[in-house]
Amino acid sequence: MDSTNPLKSVLNHTVGSTEWVAQVQNFCDTNDAADKFVDVLVTAEEKETIFKSLVTRIQETEDDAEMKACACAVRILLRETYGTDVALTEEFLLAIWKLCGISEEDRPRRFGLPATTEISKCLVNVIFKGESQNFQSICVKHNFHRKLAAFLADPPSLPMELAFPVLRVLSLVSKPTGDDFSVHRLLADEGIITVLFSLIRFWLSKEGFPSTPAEKLALHEVLHVLFGITVDMGTLARGEVMSYEKYLPTYETDIPLLLKVLCLPGSLSDKGLYDIKIAVMNCFVNIPIPYYRILVVLGDPDDTLKNLFDIIEYELTTTQDARKSAVSLLMVMRNLLFAAPEVREYAFQRLFPGRNLEEEAAERERTESKVNIDVPDKDRKTVGNLIIKEMTSFNTALQYVANDSLFTLVGEDADLFVQLTGFGNAAGLLAMRGLFGMSQHTQAADTATQVKKKFPELIPEREGETEEDKEDRMVRNFEKLVDAGVFQLVKGDPGEQKK
Repeated sequence: MDSTNPLKSVLNHTVGSTEWVAQVQNFCDTNDAADKFVDVLVTAEEKETIFKSLVTRIQETEDDAEMKACACAVRILLRETYGTDVALTEEFLLAIWKLCGISEEDRPRRFGLPATTEISKCLVNVIFKGESQNFQSICVKHNFHRKLAAFLADPPSLPMELAFPVLRVLSLVSKPTGDDFSVHRLLADEGIITVLFSLIRFWLSKEGFPSTPAEKLALHEVLHVLFGITVDMGTLARGEVMSYEKYLPTYETDIPLLLKVLCLPGSLSDKGLYDIKIAVMNCFVNIPIPYYRILVVLGDPDDTLKNLFDIIEYELTTTQDARKSAVSLLMVMRNLLFAAPEVREYAFQRLFPGRNLEEEAAERERTESKVNIDVPDKDRKTVGNLIIKEMTSFNTALQYVANDSLFTLVGEDADLFVQLTGFGNAAGLLAMRGLFGMSQHTQAADTATQVKKKFPELIPEREGETEEDKEDRMVRNFEKLVDAGVFQLVKGDPGEQKK
């Protein structure tokens, strides 16, 4: 038998032998070996033959070691997309589900924890790869969501090794299909939100938690599921808003658990810990605005604010993956600044250290400067300046939330907003909110003609302009229009804006 190729031994009908199991297990337990697991599979016929043999053995074996090895092999082959046309049937999905032992009445036979954990990981890949076969609907049809909720309802009996794959299965089962988000309500009606908070509460009661990779993965996954289930409670709601009082009646004791996770000690350079804290911030997005003050009322507000702005700073100054979490982080900041105005002073100091808008206004008045076109100290590496740069981002969601968060930071005051960010950056949001006032010099019937006649020195568009050239031209033209009184900034009443 080829000792370097345990999978090919399947072709020699030795699957399940002690030697085969040992070789496969060695592959699964060795770092990076799994990525090389399929290198030796060349032909489609080999792949199909091996996959069919493994699927058969999974459904027949009663040996723990063989089950673990076969499940691991199937999981890796599924991840590499091999055998998906052969195995991804409703029958195979149900067979793997039963072998997981999640539901007592479904369990055909028992396996030890290592084998059960591997089967559960295999189930994750089966559901994930079976998305095109509508496996999520099949899972709901067979009440997987209810059985998963019941399985997770007893935290002390849930082994940590099994927690992550089971929660990942729940995450996949609760994933919306198309425009159908009803599965979230089904799970919420089953009391899954309370179950998830019970898991978090139990885990946090353990000293030093989370310390191992398995614990960090499990905590991240439970937060990820919690975000998905509660998404219709907050600003991201896509349909009928879920009642906070109905689905989270004990929020005064539950939200402090999330705050405790947010404030877990450790360096943000620890990717596992950072991912957990980002998941918590995503959960905060789903808090309804009227309840947002609980973030600074419950728990230690100083600790909460420090950790919240530490994460925002780290995301904007350190991460290299296109700031994938910046939108949700700035949404949380914006909502908190809106609901708890007393936080704004601390936020300003964290975002713009060394700046003082009152002193800047006095200096502008002394020098008779009518409008602040650019950002003072724009090249200074502050978090606030990084957010200002995102006000003109090509990512429209990031652009919107960057504008809105800084506008909220200054209490929705148009003059302060221009002073803080510069007129060129502020112009888009102010125009969108109707905070530009037109003077008596401009008539609606022929505005463009009158502007051109009155200001022939406006800089015209040139061929081959770069985006930077275009922005510079627009800013300079805006400055001329403001100086001439054609445009003037007006303060908007926040109450009127909402109307």
